Amino acid sequence: MTRDKKRPDADDAKLRQAKGAAREAIGKLLGDDAEIRKARIEQAEAAKSAPPSKSTQSNNEEQE
Repeated sequence: MTRDKKRPDADDAKLRQAKGAAREAIGKLLGDDAEIRKARIEQAEAAKSAPPSKSTQSNNEEQE
C-alpha cells in the first residue's frame, strides 16, 4: 500500500482497521473472545476517525 501524503489520517485509519481485522482473525483461530472484542473495537474506532473518501461518482466524471 502506498501512503497518500495528502491524507495521512486516511492511511493511519486504514492501517488500524487492517490491524484490527488481523487481530480478529487470530482471535477467532485461537478461540480468544476477549481478543476478538478488542479487535472489533479497534476497527470501529478506525472507521470513526477516517476522513470521508472521495465520491466514486466524481472520479467517474473526471475520467470521461
